Amino acid sequence: MIINDIRKIIKPHMANYGISLYDVNSNKVIFEERENERFHLASVVKMIILIEVLKLVEDNKISLNEQIESSKLGFFKGTIFDYFDNRKDFSIKELLYLMITFSNSIIADYFINLLGKDYLNKRFHKLELYDTKVNLTILELNILSYGLDETYCEKLNTWRKFYDFFIENKDSFNRKECFQRNKEFDYCRYNYSTPLEIRKYINDFLSSKIINQELTNIAKGILKQQSARFRMRFMVPPNIEWNIGNQIGTIAEDNKFIVINDCGFIDVNGKQIILVFFTNNIRTDFYKINLSIAEITKLVYEKYV
Repeated sequence: MIINDIRKIIKPHMANYGISLYDVNSNKVIFEERENERFHLASVVKMIILIEVLKLVEDNKISLNEQIESSKLGFFKGTIFDYFDNRKDFSIKELLYLMITFSNSIIADYFINLLGKDYLNKRFHKLELYDTKVNLTILELNILSYGLDETYCEKLNTWRKFYDFFIENKDSFNRKECFQRNKEFDYCRYNYSTPLEIRKYINDFLSSKIINQELTNIAKGILKQQSARFRMRFMVPPNIEWNIGNQIGTIAEDNKFIVINDCGFIDVNGKQIILVFFTNNIRTDFYKINLSIAEITKLVYEKYV
């Protein structure tokens, strides 16, 4: 049975897995593990942001073609901005694409501030996602998780200021390559959800219950261009990996990883499978967690697609 096969894959690894795998076509759960437990979203929040920005488009509050000045985004030298010859503006659609394909947190924070955290949390409540919350920008999360107090969220209110601060104070941290994070920081208090709620959210999205079919197709197309290919996509056939839409999430602490996530869907030949992988309390090798997600995805693909 596939349940036993999945358990064999995850059992050797010292980590808490939160998993929800779902066959959309048959409306059946394939496998679940800690599906009601809260996990930190990390950059999986960007998938939610993508869909919720498109909801604003559907409601005629913004346009996909609307141009945003790069100065408002807070890009600076050494970031994604370098690839675009110092362009003065970007369309909303371009920014959504770059946010997902480059997993860009500067763009994600622009959209979190555009949407508003209160707005997002009211949306989650309306969608009956009662255990899902976005209460920090990604910048604020980084500031607090490095042990700085909340006053620094105002002092370091741009990514440029944040990077400059750490360069200027690098001697205060253990290693300049990877600054040690606050050991007492509880990620599950911030920007969290459960495997079950993210699975429900993706299911509603694929069913065009959140945004209309045209915008759903745009979002699916963007998610299928995800550049990170080392988790869900790693072991499926090359022609199938481009039919996976997903967003990863990763958080490193000092010299190890403490959050490794991947959430999305397989969408091929009319068949749709939702895959939600969260982890925390990782005490094993980063590569092994990645590989376990790839192995489970391959197993589900071969069995159900």
